[in-house]
Amino acid sequence: MRRLRIRLNDQKRFVCSAAMAAVFVLLAGGANGLAAPTVWCVPSLSVNPSCTMAPTPHTISKAVSLASSGDTIIVGPGTYNESVTINAAITLLGAQAGNDARVNRHDPAKESTVDATGKGSSAFYVHEESVVIDGFTVEGAHSYGSPTPYPAGIYVGSYKYVQVLNNILQNSSTGVYQYGGGQDVIEHNLFRNNNEGGEVDSGYGIFLNGVP
Repeated sequence: MRRLRIRLNDQKRFVCSAAMAAVFVLLAGGANGLAAPTVWCVPSLSVNPSCTMAPTPHTISKAVSLASSGDTIIVGPGTYNESVTINAAITLLGAQAGNDARVNRHDPAKESTVDATGKGSSAFYVHEESVVIDGFTVEGAHSYGSPTPYPAGIYVGSYKYVQVLNNILQNSSTGVYQYGGGQDVIEHNLFRNNNEGGEVDSGYGIFLNGVP
């Protein structure tokens, strides 16, 4: 039987723990400072004191391609027409990271929106363990006959410990598509109008395939 573990309203959970830990290690300095993970900011015009790279990339995909496991990518408000493939254990923080997507998220100008319209694929492809995606609006993911399998706002491959937190997932074939994996956390997200494209797996907020 397929099972999904969704934990809601757990006030004891610090949803940004992975990202904040990276920042705290960075700020600690001292003997460990040189080994601290990198904090990237997108776009390069973002002014954020946490950023450790300047200039930083204009696209999320470019930042992801440069990042190493343990790094954090902070994405400013705006619309990013991208399909982002994640192959490292990194943390991606949108402008609404840490803010429950079901509460007071009514201003698109304050959102980091990843729009996969025209890409024929998912907005985020997760192909590594321990990835965090927190605080985005994710939309426009559908294949319309493309050979790309399983289009979804966020596609999670067979990897563990992935966290999908505080995201608005809308106007895609499926909000989150999880293939295999397990021990992942999907919480504080808002799902709406995920029935685009007419694929066989469309019409779901969360679609599970082979999840233990």
